[in-house]
Amino acid sequence: MTYNFEQFYRCGEKRFHNIFQAFEEQKNTGQFPEYIIDDELVQSIKGVKRPKNLNRQYLQRLMIARLKELRKKYQRLVLYYSGGTDSYTILRLCVENDIFIDETITHMISVKNDIRVDIEPYAGLLLAKKHEGTGIGKCSEFRPTEDHLSYVDDPEWFYNNNFLRGCNITNRFFSTPMALHDEINQHDSTVILTGFEKPRLYIENGQLHWTVLDVTVAELMGLKKVVPFFLDKENPELVVGMTYAMADMIDVKQFKSKGQMIEVNADRKAKLKTLEPIGLYKTPYHWINTAILGKDKMNYNIKTKRAFKELQKIGRNDYLEKIWATHKRIIERYGKLPHALQTQGNISQTVARLCEKVPILQEKFGG
Repeated sequence: MTYNFEQFYRCGEKRFHNIFQAFEEQKNTGQFPEYIIDDELVQSIKGVKRPKNLNRQYLQRLMIARLKELRKKYQRLVLYYSGGTDSYTILRLCVENDIFIDETITHMISVKNDIRVDIEPYAGLLLAKKHEGTGIGKCSEFRPTEDHLSYVDDPEWFYNNNFLRGCNITNRFFSTPMALHDEINQHDSTVILTGFEKPRLYIENGQLHWTVLDVTVAELMGLKKVVPFFLDKENPELVVGMTYAMADMIDVKQFKSKGQMIEVNADRKAKLKTLEPIGLYKTPYHWINTAILGKDKMNYNIKTKRAFKELQKIGRNDYLEKIWATHKRIIERYGKLPHALQTQGNISQTVARLCEKVPILQEKFGG
């Protein structure tokens, strides 16, 4: 009964839930780390036809039906809630359709409860708390403490699955496995919903493809009971429908024939126009809808800069020094590996990996 969304990096016959462990294997064997996403998801969407009446209402009906199914199937329905458009949509659909959420879990940023540092998750949490005790049982926060920051004392911390699944070094403390640990390990019949993944399209030789990048949903690698709601293998019609809704907004002819990724977060104005057609709600906050505080390259965004300023104020420059030392160490070890890192000054970020690409044909997904 436990939901398991399988994904991993594959080097030959070996599997890893951490890209840096995979890089070590690549150094030793020369085998390239492939990003493999749940085969049940990939197979479930192949051959699925384009919906005849594709609109926002159709997509939200699929979401609501699945939420009701999950509510009936599992004793505890939990939402990993950032307050962004993905998780806000899930929350709002539950509240509007009397689908009880046992708990929301929001990962905060500040170690000193500073609202300016926490402004993005805090604003979202305020919306959830309006329904606490009615449509939502409990609104919980996972807040890093100064003790949590000690993970950087280990210079090899980025190989540790407890701190990093997938590939995404956020520069500030952000561990999804730790935030969800108690819920995953203490409750047998539970399912945890996440947003994370709007459709991404890949153009290759003039043909549109569905695919997934590891830079987002991969942080859930190896975590059972967690459902990436917009990549739900048990709701393939939603995955296909949202993809066609986005594809309808694209003029393929304007793109070159070589491989090119198209994603909703790439342009803020385009993102606003895309949200409602693919079935999502805008939040009441324009600056959240357009991700003004987040999404910058190398994860050195406004949220991170504010967190760093807070740490400087409380005398934790040691944390900042160790983070920069981490980037230096990573660049020294893997900077020359093919298709491994991109760098900007002394900051590094892994090069995104695509899972299997599925052709988006006029009337159905290829296979």
